[in-house]
Amino acid sequence: MAYNKRFVASKIAKLEKLRGLLYMDDLSKLYDQMPDLQQQAEALLSGWYVTLPEVLEDAAHAMKEELDEATYEVQEMVDKGWADEGYEDRVYKQVEDRILPQIEDAIDTFEREFKDYSGER
Repeated sequence: MAYNKRFVASKIAKLEKLRGLLYMDDLSKLYDQMPDLQQQAEALLSGWYVTLPEVLEDAAHAMKEELDEATYEVQEMVDKGWADEGYEDRVYKQVEDRILPQIEDAIDTFEREFKDYSGER
C-alpha cells in the first residue's frame, strides 16, 4: 500500500493539538493525556492502512520512543506522590523544564522529517 501523505499530516496536526492542550500543573490530568499522544504516534506505525517510507518509519519510531519516555517520567512523578495537593509548582517546573520540551522535540523532529521527505521545505 502506498504512503498516505494526508494521513500523516493529519496525525501531526492531532499531535500538535494535543501538545497544546497538555496540563502543565495538574499531574493527574497530564497523566491521563499521555496515552492520547502515544496513541497518535502508534497510529503512524500500525494498521493495515499505513505504510510509511523507511525514513519516516524510523522517525515515527524515534518519536514514539520519546513520547514513551515522557510518559515514563510522568509516571515517576505520580509514583513520588506529586499528583497530590501542594505539588503544583514542582509539577509545573518539571513539566516546563523536561517533559514538554521532550514532547515538543519529538513531534517537531518527526514533522521536520516528514516535510523534508515530502519536499515541503
